[in-house]
Amino acid sequence: MCSVFTPRSTQRSRKMRPKPVPALDLPDIPAVLELKIGVSPLAVRHACETIALALRENGARATDLNRIVLVCAEALNNVVEHGGLEETSPPIRLQLTLGAPWHVRILDAGRTMPAVLLAASNTAFTAPACATEDLPEGGFGWRMINSLSDRLDYVRHRGSNRLEIVIDG
Repeated sequence: MCSVFTPRSTQRSRKMRPKPVPALDLPDIPAVLELKIGVSPLAVRHACETIALALRENGARATDLNRIVLVCAEALNNVVEHGGLEETSPPIRLQLTLGAPWHVRILDAGRTMPAVLLAASNTAFTAPACATEDLPEGGFGWRMINSLSDRLDYVRHRGSNRLEIVIDG
C-alpha cells in the first residue's frame, strides 16, 4: 500500500476572519509642538511664527494666540539677550501643548536667572509714571511674562534653566 502525502499549502484552506477589536477608550492627549531654536533674534522670530501657525491650526482663539506668542517671544528674547549664550551654543528647546490650558516649557544652557527678577515675579506689572518718550527701552519683559501667565515656574538644574509657563486660556 502506498500513501500519498499532500503538502498543506495545496490543501484547501479556510479563510480566517479577524476578530473585531474593541475600541480603546483613551483620553484626549493634546498635541505638543517641540522646537529647537538657534541663539539669535532671527531664530526667535521664526520660532514665534511657527508657534503662531501651530496655534492657529489647532484652533486657538486670537486672544490666546496673541498672549502665548507674546509670552514666548519675550521669554526667548530674554534668553538670547541676557543668557550669555553664543550662536554656537546648544539650541534653546521649547515645548508647547497645543490645547488649553497652554503649557510652555523653555530649556536653555544660559546663565542663571538673577534673583532680583525672580523676586519681581511676585509684584504686579505697572507702567512707569513718565512720558512715553522717557520710557526706558527695556526692563519690562519679565514682569510682562509674569502678568500674562497664570502660573510661572523657574528652576536651575545641572547647568540648565527650565522655565515653565501655564496660560489657562
